[in-house]
Amino acid sequence: MSDEELTLNKLRNQISSMGASEFDSREQLPELQEMFDELQALKMEMNEAKKRAAAEAARPYEELMKEITDRYMFIIKLTS
Repeated sequence: MSDEELTLNKLRNQISSMGASEFDSREQLPELQEMFDELQALKMEMNEAKKRAAAEAARPYEELMKEITDRYMFIIKLTS
């Protein structure tokens, strides 16, 4: 969990302990809802970027594993 998420969770807990809610604040101040929506959209974009980066980073390993698997199966066929 990032520092920002920890700070936000602490704030949510403080608000809750005072009997208020983050949701009520967003309903009362449309700017907060806009900011919340923007944060959610950015999180989704970040997660997609992480997935693409992970897939790209894994590609060379996948290709090498396929080559070795193909050779492995070929040798097994020859020796069986």
